Amino acid sequence: MTVTRCPLDKLGGGWHMEPDQSAFCREDGKFHRLEGVMAHCPDREVTDWDQPLFREQGPGVLVLVTDGEFFLVTMSQEPGNPANKQYVLLGPPLQASRGNWEQAHGGKRPPRAEFNDDPRVAWADGHKDGGRFIGSMNRMGVLRVPTLFNLQLLPNELVLSRHELKLAFLGGEVNLHLREMIGFALLLLD
Repeated sequence: MTVTRCPLDKLGGGWHMEPDQSAFCREDGKFHRLEGVMAHCPDREVTDWDQPLFREQGPGVLVLVTDGEFFLVTMSQEPGNPANKQYVLLGPPLQASRGNWEQAHGGKRPPRAEFNDDPRVAWADGHKDGGRFIGSMNRMGVLRVPTLFNLQLLPNELVLSRHELKLAFLGGEVNLHLREMIGFALLLLD
């Protein structure tokens, strides 16, 4: 992956500033919007401030698969991941925004989309960081299977033991979504 910074007004793909300057978003309304907010909170260390926040279209979907000792993870390549990691961090096998899920980009369905429909998945809703997102949520699921070693792996997938996952976490190799999902999974496994 090659990532090059560019001015916002040079982005293609339908990205633009709204005519009233209220948001930077895609013309079709898919994916996310960047909006400005003014905040007032007398109980904070700073009582008044302004900042940009992301507003996402619908919840994202995250599913982690485990047999209790081993975890299925994917090597997730994203343009915002660290360049010194070749833009690759470990993530859950199903990680999709609503725009990706609905194929707003014109591409294929996300890998492992079938996990979303598996009746064995235990689901919970998780709120995203309110300091960066406006009311955004992820639909988080954990699929517990008898063994991961019967599963046909995709080319970018790995099966890691709890210990290997711990080492990856401590080494900064795990993305935010997988960190969140590990906590959710560990609550369900005991």
